[in-house]
Amino acid sequence: MDLNFCTRIVIISVTYVLSLGMLVIYSLVGYFNTDQAYQALVNSVAVFTTDIISFILIFITKKTGFNPIVNSLVAILMRVFIVIFSGQYWFGGYCIIYLVLITYIMLLIINKYYPNHEKFPTT
Repeated sequence: MDLNFCTRIVIISVTYVLSLGMLVIYSLVGYFNTDQAYQALVNSVAVFTTDIISFILIFITKKTGFNPIVNSLVAILMRVFIVIFSGQYWFGGYCIIYLVLITYIMLLIINKYYPNHEKFPTT
């Protein structure tokens, strides 16, 4: 393995662990300082589970050659929707999250079976 590759893995891992630490802090602050005590914890669990789904999608897309920047944007978009639609609008936010995930998975399926880099046969 390349030293540069190992360094990148360490940086990514440390960054992700720090973001999980921020989720724990967010959960604690939300629990002790809001009237909806468990909403921050539910949001943190939702972020963690969508991260797991995103990591699975990254491994799938690595085989199909999908752009990794799109993976990052989908993960960021899901986190934004979780934070924006917390509180009384949490159900709508989670519906939008799953809509984004299903749309992304459909794009992966379409890209796998109907890639746009192939030319259609002409008669």
